[in-house]
Amino acid sequence: MKKTFILTILTVFTIAICSTTVAQAGTISLQSSDLLKQSEDFGEIKSLLKDMQQWITDTNLPETKLTEADLENGYKIYTDFKLEDCSDSSATSIRNTLKNHSYIWEIPVKISNKTYTFTIGKSQPLSENGKKNLTESEQKELKEQEGKFCIISFGEGNNLQALVKKQKTDYNYSDVYIVGGIPGQLDEYVLGVNKEGASFTTVTQDVNADKLLSTDDHKTIKPISWEDMLQKEQSALETLPIAQNMTSGSLGTHEPSSTFPAAAAFISALLLLGILGATLVHRQLH
Repeated sequence: MKKTFILTILTVFTIAICSTTVAQAGTISLQSSDLLKQSEDFGEIKSLLKDMQQWITDTNLPETKLTEADLENGYKIYTDFKLEDCSDSSATSIRNTLKNHSYIWEIPVKISNKTYTFTIGKSQPLSENGKKNLTESEQKELKEQEGKFCIISFGEGNNLQALVKKQKTDYNYSDVYIVGGIPGQLDEYVLGVNKEGASFTTVTQDVNADKLLSTDDHKTIKPISWEDMLQKEQSALETLPIAQNMTSGSLGTHEPSSTFPAAAAFISALLLLGILGATLVHRQLH
């Protein structure tokens, strides 16, 4: 009787391990450090809740009460990612590169059964070119915001973290990130890393993506190898004009919403010019 009981326990334990392994190999999820609820940035971004609420009010959307629980859905996107900055495609090299890399937070919220996203980033130092287009009071205002988180944009979009979870893969990734702004590439990508190297999978930007990539869709999406993406990047850097490369999508290419017709390109330019500030951006977007 005792032997039977022990065998039963071992059998259940073995099945549990196998099930866990299959789940990890079949689906992917972001690093815990790339989730806002577990980030050191949570406290500072929480202070923006009132401003986020005002943005919703200003766009005449149905009244929605934002709470800290909404912030917990936030996820990190690494901007202006260049493969050439990494010494190789190993997990260690990529981690070290991303450790001090620029990034933004996207926070999805549901309003009237639609997904809207807030994009939040740090205000950058004001460039000399940027100063030419601003008054002294505006320059002072941006100087005070420098290095602080601010709301960059808000509009209808996708919950990329949810889409990442719905993707299927035959690769057992140890690390998973969302990266954007790869030279020559307009989409955001899932960067998956395993012991054999790294690869990229497009995160769809279609407004109906939630329907197209449902939880019942077990289709495996073939990733782009590190070598192929590196070749595309090098080709883009060699052929793209500097001006075009500067606006190649450091925030990705979210489908412009009716609320903010050209927000993605506008914000990318702001980040690169170093004239980003919550108050000024809000004023210009409206």
